[in-house]
Amino acid sequence: MPIVSFNEVKEESKQNILKILGRRSERVSRWVGYTNGRHRTRYLYFAGAKKMPVMCHKDQAADLEQYCGV
Repeated sequence: MPIVSFNEVKEESKQNILKILGRRSERVSRWVGYTNGRHRTRYLYFAGAKKMPVMCHKDQAADLEQYCGV
């Protein structure tokens, strides 16, 4: 059974307005990553599967159901 987890990365960037002034911005990228089973999941997706059971950490179960689940 595929094991999935939610991942998050914070990216900082700096934009120079003039040579003296600069503006910093922070962007958060979030995604669902696979620890095991990504090829099987891709095959089932192309084969037409609408649902697939996965395993996740119990703290992330509510988030997985909210964003990806049925």
